[in-house]
Amino acid sequence: GVWWLVQTGQRCLLGVFTLTSPDTVHLAPLRLAPLLGSADWRVRLCGRAGLDRVRPGAPAAWLDALEASGVVCASAELRQHGLPLPNMYPESALVFSFESLSL
Repeated sequence: GVWWLVQTGQRCLLGVFTLTSPDTVHLAPLRLAPLLGSADWRVRLCGRAGLDRVRPGAPAAWLDALEASGVVCASAELRQHGLPLPNMYPESALVFSFESLSL
């Protein structure tokens, strides 16, 4: 797929677009090497288009948390380990917002 990250100081916007069907069931987390600074970020899933490639009724606690109040992640964690993403059908998209928790 394709992704883009826009960072302006205390806020970021991340778009992830699936172009073709993944070869594996579980995707590797998306490492956000361009993410600047050492802040903790509240990450929220603020928009999605398309469908997840999951079994019906499968738990989606990570996505539920991202869509609700968000998940706090450290910059270093997002750069080194990445942001876990769901396996999506082709021509799907996810939009995440990041808000810095640093003063």
